[in-house]
Amino acid sequence: MPGYANPQNLNRYSYVNSNPLRYTDPTGHKYCDSDGPENCTRLSNSVEHTAIKYRIRFKGNGGRGDQEDFIDAITREADRMYGAHCQGPSGCTFSSASELYVATHDTTVITFSNSSTDKFCQRNANAGEEGVICGSNSRGKITPTITAHELGHVFNALIHNNGYVYDDPYNDLADERASNEDFPALDVDITPGHKNNGGSNGEDFANMYSMWVFNEWPDTVGGQKREGFMNDNMATWITRLLNP
Repeated sequence: MPGYANPQNLNRYSYVNSNPLRYTDPTGHKYCDSDGPENCTRLSNSVEHTAIKYRIRFKGNGGRGDQEDFIDAITREADRMYGAHCQGPSGCTFSSASELYVATHDTTVITFSNSSTDKFCQRNANAGEEGVICGSNSRGKITPTITAHELGHVFNALIHNNGYVYDDPYNDLADERASNEDFPALDVDITPGHKNNGGSNGEDFANMYSMWVFNEWPDTVGGQKREGFMNDNMATWITRLLNP
């Protein structure tokens, strides 16, 4: 039974999830985004169930392993956000991590492009579709930590676009680095597997975001300072996402 986790799929007389304005079904086997057959991505039942729950929209032809890496990173990210939100001053105002994630992110679009790019994956806000785009040269090479790094850029953009132009995480990190001479320099004290040499506060924040999502910090004084910065600010950043 295809997509058993989605009740809409149980209705054999329903066409494209009862949403013909958005979807088409050119093959009769899988509903697709209506902007072209190239966006007809087959998802496993487990991936599709999670994608619906967290409102993740896959576009293009990504491999199942690449899809699962995004699912892994996003569900971990949502769990960490939920924990930070519940420990913050506003308390648990959402019943689940997925509910909070949808409230802060709306729809997250993951695009698998047919073109190669200088970077395997990068944040993409094309036509208002906030999310991540990965080039064809990334197929089979994406890792959950790479996806979490790019999700850090998305997280910052959402806060920035919510009206906190000078109070987004990139700027908060720059302020911390300027006021605290003991804070680690760019790309120093980064856990192996999370590093992305960028030489900017934006890339450095994305490094830390990836480490925060997976709770993997270097056992150094600098690593402790990075962990403390993320934990001290996360509840505030989530509040900025929820309150324009």
